[in-house]
Amino acid sequence: MKITLLPTSLYSMSERDLLMRKAESRRELFEQIIKEQRETESAEAELERIKEERRKAERELERLRRILEGEARRQQQEGQNGDDGSLPPR
Repeated sequence: MKITLLPTSLYSMSERDLLMRKAESRRELFEQIIKEQRETESAEAELERIKEERRKAERELERLRRILEGEARRQQQEGQNGDDGSLPPR
């Protein structure tokens, strides 16, 4: 009975084969990096959408503030002119 433990022929790995093996062993890491990059991009897009909504709300609040200030000035002017804004007696 003959048992051979060592390879009977020499096998040299090419540089390409070495790179493929390394890449395969690191595939999970690469996939995780890609997944995290996509999640980051998605989060950044969501953040930008939220910022735009905030800017829009701030513009609307500013517009409403100006309207209310204008009404308050108008009422103040009417009060100074002797008109208290109430209906005349019938």
